[in-house]
Amino acid sequence: MFYPHTSFSAALSGGSNGNFKINTRINTTNYEGGQYWNFKNGHLSESGKGLYSASFERNYYDDDGYLIRNTSGDANNVATSTYERDGSYSKYSSQQSNISHSLSVNIDGSGIETWTDTYESPPEIRTQVYAPGTFSVTPQTPHAAVFNTATYQLDSSSRIVKMNLPEDDGGFLDVRYDYSGAKAAERHLLSDANGKLVEETRYDSNGHLYFELNFNSDGSRTTTHYKSGGYIPSSDNTIFEDGSSIAHEYGSGGKITSTTNVSVDGTKTKIFDKPDGLYTNTYKDGALALTEILKSNGSKTAVAFQKGITVADTDANDLFTSFGQDTFVFSGGGNDTIRNFHATGELSDVIKLIGINPEHVSLSMQGQNTVIEVGDDASITLVGAKFADVIDNILFA
Repeated sequence: MFYPHTSFSAALSGGSNGNFKINTRINTTNYEGGQYWNFKNGHLSESGKGLYSASFERNYYDDDGYLIRNTSGDANNVATSTYERDGSYSKYSSQQSNISHSLSVNIDGSGIETWTDTYESPPEIRTQVYAPGTFSVTPQTPHAAVFNTATYQLDSSSRIVKMNLPEDDGGFLDVRYDYSGAKAAERHLLSDANGKLVEETRYDSNGHLYFELNFNSDGSRTTTHYKSGGYIPSSDNTIFEDGSSIAHEYGSGGKITSTTNVSVDGTKTKIFDKPDGLYTNTYKDGALALTEILKSNGSKTAVAFQKGITVADTDANDLFTSFGQDTFVFSGGGNDTIRNFHATGELSDVIKLIGINPEHVSLSMQGQNTVIEVGDDASITLVGAKFADVIDNILFA
């Protein structure tokens, strides 16, 4: 810190914690020896030295001449301190735009300190909370502190266990700490101006995010769990207002390995990758009802495990297995096969032909199987079914 040249007859008075006040009768800007200072309304308003592209320092003062901000550094490293008359202050520094450090100290001597390192992937963020009295502050006036509307709750060891911080939009951030040894796990609750919870995030004692809950604008809510030590999700689940939901499981690198959909009626469908294809499992009443495997060649294998299942074909050669009272929908592509087809009785299955001219359909027995020809290079083989039994099972749509 430097002071104006004595030829200006400036007078230094009062202050603590880096605050000082200069009175002068001159309103002007002066430069000397690479340094400069501005006077406004009879008080020092700004002083500094050097250029922003090299080593520099900038000091700013309020209308009464008290120091309110100091910035120094060079083109790659910057440090800024902000002061209040009550003795509270905050500091922020960054190095090469990748490492940053911030410290905020309140009038009661409590503080919050954060280190961020974006060299790491994902970025490493560490936060430390200090109890009142940890830092020494000397209020100059009875004015409120920087966080004058924040409220704090302390435990028996005078550590902050809860903070309520107002937001610019009228909402507030409720921060809670669960101490374990010298470290504290954090829980952040963000509410809107009406007091409605819109987001909850949780961090472990190392400062790593491991849980997040978001209340979305469409009325749904999304819960996300994160892998230990990082910001890569391990799973998420979105529940909609009508009770339906969609969930994902994640593998290495944040790639989705499975997707689970739950409909309003409770039917659940889970899709996941395996080496032999894309699997889809459908559950009804809590039990597996259908497994479908879509292979890399475009064909489908489907096995029913409950009655009343509906399965659609692909343009490739598909293989289906019936459980009974099932419906198989065909649109005329590929040479498909149905095993365990029920042609008669209460478990009889249905074959529904979509967009196929009945005149192009023919039936024949080939060994113990019935083959339904449904066009050029397209057929349906019913394993073990008799020709005469399946005629009434064929519907056109």
